[in-house]
Amino acid sequence: MGKKKEDEDDLSDKLSVAEKYRDMQVEYIGKQKGKELQEAWAAFGAALLEKEPDFLPLLKLRLQVVDAREVTEEAPAAAKFEECLAAVEEVVKRIDATALAAHFGVKLGEDLESKKARKKFAEQKKTLIDALTKRVNAIKGSIEEQMKQAGAGEDGGFVDLEIPAERMAEFEAAWKELGKWTDLNDDKFAKVNTWRCMNSRPHRPGQLLEQVTKRIAGDEKAKTAIAAPAKDLYLSRCEILESLGWNHILARERVLLLQRYPAGYTPF
Repeated sequence: MGKKKEDEDDLSDKLSVAEKYRDMQVEYIGKQKGKELQEAWAAFGAALLEKEPDFLPLLKLRLQVVDAREVTEEAPAAAKFEECLAAVEEVVKRIDATALAAHFGVKLGEDLESKKARKKFAEQKKTLIDALTKRVNAIKGSIEEQMKQAGAGEDGGFVDLEIPAERMAEFEAAWKELGKWTDLNDDKFAKVNTWRCMNSRPHRPGQLLEQVTKRIAGDEKAKTAIAAPAKDLYLSRCEILESLGWNHILARERVLLLQRYPAGYTPF
Protein backbone atom coordinates (compact mmCIF):
# COMPACT_ATOMS: atom_id res chain seq x y z
CA MET A 1 0.00 0.00 0.00
CA GLY A 2 2.88 2.35 0.93
CA LYS A 3 4.72 1.59 -2.32
CA LYS A 4 1.60 2.43 -4.39
CA LYS A 5 1.21 5.73 -2.52
CA GLU A 6 4.87 6.60 -3.22
CA ASP A 7 4.38 5.90 -6.94
CA GLU A 8 1.28 8.12 -7.05
CA ASP A 9 3.23 10.88 -5.28
CA ASP A 10 6.08 10.55 -7.81
CA LEU A 11 3.64 10.91 -10.69
CA SER A 12 1.87 13.84 -8.99
CA ASP A 13 5.17 15.69 -8.48
CA LYS A 14 5.57 15.95 -12.25
CA LEU A 15 2.56 18.30 -12.45
CA SER A 16 2.84 22.08 -12.24
CA VAL A 17 1.04 24.06 -9.55
CA ALA A 18 -1.51 25.24 -12.15
CA GLU A 19 -2.17 21.67 -13.28
CA LYS A 20 -2.63 20.47 -9.70
CA TYR A 21 -5.10 23.30 -9.05
CA ARG A 22 -6.99 22.42 -12.24
CA ASP A 23 -7.16 18.77 -11.20
CA MET A 24 -8.46 19.76 -7.76
CA GLN A 25 -11.26 21.75 -9.41
CA VAL A 26 -12.15 18.84 -11.70
CA GLU A 27 -12.21 16.45 -8.72
CA TYR A 28 -14.38 18.85 -6.71
CA ILE A 29 -16.94 19.29 -9.49
CA GLY A 30 -17.07 15.54 -10.15
CA LYS A 31 -18.00 14.83 -6.53
CA GLN A 32 -21.12 17.02 -6.70
CA LYS A 33 -24.62 15.66 -7.31
CA GLY A 34 -27.86 16.98 -8.78
CA LYS A 35 -28.28 20.75 -8.80
CA GLU A 36 -24.89 21.28 -7.13
CA LEU A 37 -23.16 19.44 -9.99
CA GLN A 38 -24.79 21.66 -12.60
CA GLU A 39 -23.97 24.81 -10.61
CA ALA A 40 -20.35 23.79 -10.03
CA TRP A 41 -19.89 23.09 -13.73
CA ALA A 42 -21.39 26.46 -14.67
CA ALA A 43 -19.21 28.25 -12.11
CA PHE A 44 -15.87 26.54 -12.83
CA GLY A 45 -16.01 23.70 -15.35
CA ALA A 46 -17.14 25.58 -18.47
CA ALA A 47 -14.32 28.13 -18.08
CA LEU A 48 -11.75 25.37 -17.55
CA LEU A 49 -12.92 23.56 -20.67
CA GLU A 50 -12.67 26.77 -22.66
CA LYS A 51 -9.00 27.06 -21.62
CA GLU A 52 -8.20 23.39 -22.22
CA PRO A 53 -10.69 22.00 -24.77
CA ASP A 54 -8.64 18.81 -25.32
CA PHE A 55 -8.14 17.88 -21.66
CA LEU A 56 -9.75 14.44 -21.40
CA PRO A 57 -10.80 14.56 -17.68
CA LEU A 58 -12.68 17.80 -18.39
CA LEU A 59 -14.44 16.31 -21.41
CA LYS A 60 -15.34 13.27 -19.31
CA LEU A 61 -16.68 15.60 -16.61
CA ARG A 62 -18.76 17.53 -19.15
CA LEU A 63 -20.29 14.22 -20.29
CA GLN A 64 -21.11 13.40 -16.67
CA VAL A 65 -22.80 16.79 -16.25
CA VAL A 66 -24.86 16.47 -19.44
CA ASP A 67 -25.88 12.88 -18.62
CA ALA A 68 -27.05 13.95 -15.13
CA ARG A 69 -29.09 16.91 -16.37
CA GLU A 70 -32.80 16.76 -15.55
CA VAL A 71 -35.38 16.66 -18.32
CA THR A 72 -37.76 19.63 -18.26
CA GLU A 73 -40.11 21.39 -20.66
CA GLU A 74 -37.34 23.91 -21.36
CA ALA A 75 -34.77 21.11 -21.78
CA PRO A 76 -36.67 18.14 -23.32
CA ALA A 77 -35.38 14.57 -23.41
CA ALA A 78 -34.59 14.60 -27.13
CA ALA A 79 -32.30 17.63 -26.72
CA LYS A 80 -30.55 16.03 -23.75
CA PHE A 81 -29.84 12.79 -25.65
CA GLU A 82 -28.53 14.75 -28.63
CA GLU A 83 -26.20 16.81 -26.40
CA CYS A 84 -25.09 13.67 -24.59
CA LEU A 85 -24.15 11.97 -27.86
CA ALA A 86 -22.17 15.06 -28.92
CA ALA A 87 -20.33 15.01 -25.57
CA VAL A 88 -19.58 11.29 -26.02
CA GLU A 89 -17.99 11.92 -29.42
CA GLU A 90 -15.77 14.65 -27.94
CA VAL A 91 -14.44 12.10 -25.44
CA VAL A 92 -14.10 9.16 -27.82
CA LYS A 93 -12.24 11.04 -30.58
CA ARG A 94 -9.52 12.10 -28.13
CA ILE A 95 -8.69 8.52 -27.13
CA ASP A 96 -6.37 6.58 -29.41
CA ALA A 97 -8.16 3.22 -29.36
CA THR A 98 -5.36 1.52 -31.32
CA ALA A 99 -2.69 2.62 -28.83
CA LEU A 100 -4.99 1.68 -25.95
CA ALA A 101 -5.54 -1.85 -27.28
CA ALA A 102 -1.82 -2.25 -27.97
CA HIS A 103 -0.91 -1.17 -24.44
CA PHE A 104 -3.04 -3.85 -22.79
CA GLY A 105 -1.57 -6.47 -25.09
CA VAL A 106 1.91 -6.26 -23.55
CA LYS A 107 3.36 -6.74 -20.09
CA LEU A 108 5.05 -3.62 -18.73
CA GLY A 109 7.96 -3.30 -16.36
CA GLU A 110 7.96 -1.85 -12.84
CA ASP A 111 9.88 1.35 -13.60
CA LEU A 112 8.28 4.74 -13.10
CA GLU A 113 7.68 5.39 -16.81
CA SER A 114 5.92 2.05 -17.23
CA LYS A 115 3.74 2.76 -14.21
CA LYS A 116 2.95 6.22 -15.57
CA ALA A 117 1.92 4.69 -18.91
CA ARG A 118 -0.17 2.03 -17.16
CA LYS A 119 -2.00 4.63 -15.09
CA LYS A 120 -2.63 6.81 -18.15
CA PHE A 121 -4.03 3.99 -20.28
CA ALA A 122 -6.05 2.46 -17.43
CA GLU A 123 -7.76 5.81 -16.90
CA GLN A 124 -8.34 6.17 -20.66
CA LYS A 125 -9.90 2.71 -20.87
CA LYS A 126 -12.21 3.46 -17.96
CA THR A 127 -13.17 6.78 -19.56
CA LEU A 128 -13.77 5.14 -22.94
CA ILE A 129 -16.02 2.42 -21.48
CA ASP A 130 -17.99 5.05 -19.56
CA ALA A 131 -18.41 7.18 -22.70
CA LEU A 132 -19.42 4.23 -24.88
CA THR A 133 -21.92 3.09 -22.23
CA LYS A 134 -23.45 6.57 -22.16
CA ARG A 135 -23.60 6.52 -25.98
CA VAL A 136 -25.56 3.25 -25.90
CA ASN A 137 -27.95 4.60 -23.26
CA ALA A 138 -28.38 7.91 -25.08
CA ILE A 139 -29.24 6.20 -28.37
CA LYS A 140 -31.65 3.90 -26.54
CA GLY A 141 -33.25 6.90 -24.81
CA SER A 142 -33.44 8.80 -28.08
CA ILE A 143 -35.18 5.86 -29.77
CA GLU A 144 -37.65 5.48 -26.90
CA GLU A 145 -38.42 9.20 -27.00
CA GLN A 146 -38.91 9.04 -30.79
CA MET A 147 -41.29 6.09 -30.46
CA LYS A 148 -43.11 7.81 -27.60
CA GLN A 149 -43.69 10.86 -29.78
CA ALA A 150 -44.96 8.54 -32.53
CA GLY A 151 -47.39 6.93 -30.07
CA ALA A 152 -45.66 3.55 -29.84
CA GLY A 153 -45.83 1.56 -26.63
CA GLU A 154 -48.87 3.43 -25.30
CA ASP A 155 -50.32 0.17 -24.02
CA GLY A 156 -47.79 0.25 -21.20
CA GLY A 157 -45.61 -2.54 -22.56
CA PHE A 158 -41.96 -2.64 -21.64
CA VAL A 159 -40.46 -3.53 -25.00
CA ASP A 160 -41.11 -4.53 -28.65
CA LEU A 161 -41.69 -1.01 -29.97
CA GLU A 162 -41.37 -1.87 -33.69
CA ILE A 163 -38.34 0.40 -33.99
CA PRO A 164 -37.24 1.49 -37.49
CA ALA A 165 -34.41 -0.68 -38.79
CA GLU A 166 -32.01 2.23 -39.25
CA ARG A 167 -32.35 3.28 -35.60
CA MET A 168 -31.72 -0.26 -34.36
CA ALA A 169 -28.69 -0.44 -36.67
CA GLU A 170 -27.40 2.72 -35.01
CA PHE A 171 -27.91 1.16 -31.59
CA GLU A 172 -26.29 -2.14 -32.64
CA ALA A 173 -23.19 -0.33 -33.92
CA ALA A 174 -22.80 1.45 -30.57
CA TRP A 175 -23.44 -1.80 -28.67
CA LYS A 176 -20.83 -3.66 -30.75
CA GLU A 177 -18.24 -0.93 -30.13
CA LEU A 178 -18.88 -1.08 -26.37
CA GLY A 179 -18.44 -4.87 -26.52
CA LYS A 180 -14.87 -4.44 -27.76
CA TRP A 181 -13.86 -3.02 -24.38
CA THR A 182 -16.05 -4.67 -21.74
CA ASP A 183 -18.13 -7.77 -21.03
CA LEU A 184 -21.68 -7.11 -22.20
CA ASN A 185 -22.89 -10.13 -20.21
CA ASP A 186 -22.19 -8.26 -16.98
CA ASP A 187 -25.27 -7.81 -14.78
CA LYS A 188 -25.06 -4.01 -15.09
CA PHE A 189 -26.00 -4.36 -18.78
CA ALA A 190 -28.87 -6.80 -18.13
CA LYS A 191 -31.68 -4.28 -18.58
CA VAL A 192 -30.37 -2.66 -21.76
CA ASN A 193 -29.45 -6.10 -23.16
CA THR A 194 -33.03 -7.27 -22.62
CA TRP A 195 -34.30 -4.14 -24.40
CA ARG A 196 -31.90 -4.84 -27.26
CA CYS A 197 -32.87 -8.48 -27.65
CA MET A 198 -36.59 -7.78 -27.49
CA ASN A 199 -36.43 -5.01 -30.09
CA SER A 200 -34.10 -6.74 -32.54
CA ARG A 201 -35.53 -8.68 -35.45
CA PRO A 202 -35.92 -11.57 -35.13
CA HIS A 203 -36.10 -11.74 -31.36
CA ARG A 204 -36.30 -14.92 -29.32
CA PRO A 205 -37.95 -14.12 -25.97
CA GLY A 206 -38.04 -17.76 -24.89
CA GLN A 207 -34.29 -18.15 -25.35
CA LEU A 208 -33.64 -14.83 -23.63
CA LEU A 209 -35.86 -15.86 -20.69
CA GLU A 210 -33.82 -19.03 -20.29
CA GLN A 211 -30.54 -17.05 -20.30
CA VAL A 212 -31.74 -14.53 -17.71
CA THR A 213 -33.10 -17.28 -15.45
CA LYS A 214 -29.76 -19.10 -15.58
CA ARG A 215 -27.91 -15.93 -14.68
CA ILE A 216 -30.19 -15.42 -11.69
CA ALA A 217 -29.60 -18.99 -10.56
CA GLY A 218 -25.85 -18.55 -10.94
CA ASP A 219 -23.05 -20.30 -12.76
CA GLU A 220 -23.89 -23.98 -13.20
CA LYS A 221 -20.22 -24.92 -13.15
CA ALA A 222 -19.79 -23.29 -9.76
CA LYS A 223 -22.74 -25.35 -8.39
CA THR A 224 -23.86 -22.39 -6.34
CA ALA A 225 -26.35 -19.54 -6.58
CA ILE A 226 -25.38 -15.89 -6.77
CA ALA A 227 -25.62 -14.46 -3.28
CA ALA A 228 -27.57 -11.38 -4.30
CA PRO A 229 -28.60 -11.30 -7.99
CA ALA A 230 -28.99 -7.81 -9.39
CA LYS A 231 -32.50 -6.37 -9.30
CA ASP A 232 -32.17 -5.59 -13.02
CA LEU A 233 -32.08 -9.33 -13.76
CA TYR A 234 -35.46 -9.83 -12.10
CA LEU A 235 -36.85 -6.76 -13.90
CA SER A 236 -35.58 -8.17 -17.19
CA ARG A 237 -37.38 -11.45 -16.51
CA CYS A 238 -40.61 -9.52 -15.85
CA GLU A 239 -40.22 -7.66 -19.14
CA ILE A 240 -39.74 -10.89 -21.07
CA LEU A 241 -42.71 -12.58 -19.39
CA GLU A 242 -44.89 -9.59 -20.26
CA SER A 243 -43.80 -9.70 -23.91
CA LEU A 244 -44.71 -13.40 -24.02
CA GLY A 245 -48.14 -12.65 -22.56
CA TRP A 246 -47.57 -14.99 -19.62
CA ASN A 247 -49.48 -12.75 -17.23
CA HIS A 248 -50.19 -15.44 -14.63
CA ILE A 249 -46.44 -16.02 -14.13
CA LEU A 250 -45.73 -12.29 -14.39
CA ALA A 251 -48.14 -11.53 -11.53
CA ARG A 252 -46.29 -13.99 -9.30
CA GLU A 253 -42.90 -12.60 -10.32
CA ARG A 254 -43.94 -9.06 -9.42
CA VAL A 255 -45.05 -10.19 -5.95
CA LEU A 256 -41.73 -11.99 -5.47
CA LEU A 257 -39.88 -8.90 -6.70
CA LEU A 258 -41.53 -6.77 -4.02
CA GLN A 259 -40.61 -9.36 -1.42
CA ARG A 260 -36.98 -9.49 -2.54
CA TYR A 261 -36.61 -5.71 -2.86
CA PRO A 262 -39.16 -4.03 -0.55
CA ALA A 263 -39.49 -0.26 -0.62
CA GLY A 264 -38.88 -0.22 3.12
CA TYR A 265 -38.46 -2.58 6.04
CA THR A 266 -40.77 -3.01 9.01
CA PRO A 267 -39.04 -1.82 12.20
CA PHE A 268 -38.64 -4.39 14.94
